[in-house]
Amino acid sequence: MATEIKSYTVCVLIPCYDNLPGLLTALRSIRYIPGELLVLVVDDGSPEPVRPEDLASCRFTDGPSPLPAWEAELIRLPRNAGITAALNAGLAWISRKIRCEFIARLDCGDVCAPDRFYRQVDYLRRHPEVGLVGSWCRFHDPVSGTQYRYRTPTGHRAILRAMHLRNVFIHPTIVWRRRLLDQAASYPTDYPQAEDYAFCWNLLTITQGHIIDDDLLLCEINGAGLSAKFRCKQLDSRMKIVDTFASNRLLAYINRIKLTILMKIPYPVILSVKKMVKG
Repeated sequence: MATEIKSYTVCVLIPCYDNLPGLLTALRSIRYIPGELLVLVVDDGSPEPVRPEDLASCRFTDGPSPLPAWEAELIRLPRNAGITAALNAGLAWISRKIRCEFIARLDCGDVCAPDRFYRQVDYLRRHPEVGLVGSWCRFHDPVSGTQYRYRTPTGHRAILRAMHLRNVFIHPTIVWRRRLLDQAASYPTDYPQAEDYAFCWNLLTITQGHIIDDDLLLCEINGAGLSAKFRCKQLDSRMKIVDTFASNRLLAYINRIKLTILMKIPYPVILSVKKMVKG
């Protein structure tokens, strides 16, 4: 007998490598209509594997409903393959195993506003021309306690222009329509440490984007994270992405100059400037 394919409104994709405390923090922040949201955790070959009972410990009943506010599935890669492979494994699982209207991203250590998914789903349903929605967010350093806010353009045309100079979509804030996987089926593998930038820009070639002008996510700054550790490789990938997708050659040239300068500035200096300017 064929297994029934379950349907959800939202599937939240969370890659995890050796960061169970951060995963639990992210999971505890998720709120949505009971039974309509699935969390898919991709354990990227962690030395201490994530267990199903770890996920179950974070579920709760939202309001008077007897149902948990979300369901969870866990897949484990046999070895650490990196975030791009983990994300693509998750998208492939979603394509095969479930039906859903929307796919969302979240990272370990990040905290969603209680109404995040309600607002993003509502926006997408009210604006059928938009296929990708993000939000403003706040970054915080759990070590020092400092924070800064991240603000971007919100409308599609302004987003396209700004994408020439930076990734307007902070990756764990995004939600996109599941049907777009038929045209943008996976994260590209040829832009190391900037797969999210390329993925979002690729989506913007087939749909409109929007940013909700409110802080719907608190993002953890991890000084040992990928963006810091592989910063030069990431900046080089960003340069290649703009060269590939740019429609404004002047802005692409300005971006190349900007990234060349950034490659020469130590990451702690960049982070300090962000905190002072955006704090």
